[in-house]
Amino acid sequence: MIRASGGAPVVTTIARDLLLEALMLKLREECGELVDAPPDELLEEVADVLEVLRGIAAASGATWEQVEAQAAAKRNERGGFVLGVWLVATD
Repeated sequence: MIRASGGAPVVTTIARDLLLEALMLKLREECGELVDAPPDELLEEVADVLEVLRGIAAASGATWEQVEAQAAAKRNERGGFVLGVWLVATD
């Protein structure tokens, strides 16, 4: 995408011991872009957030399948957001 728009990407490799911290910063950046995205760019921004989450899982030693299994277990126990059900408070 960068090259297609006439740019030249500059990349670096993050040291393993700094990777998780760097990914957390990247997640904040990408989440901000997602929140601010117009409707026609939401899918692209969701994909960016997902890619960072995959990196965080891997850097934490988890497989994406483990993340999916954890999410499914929580969804089964507590529900999910697809239907718009929201926990507002607990007693």
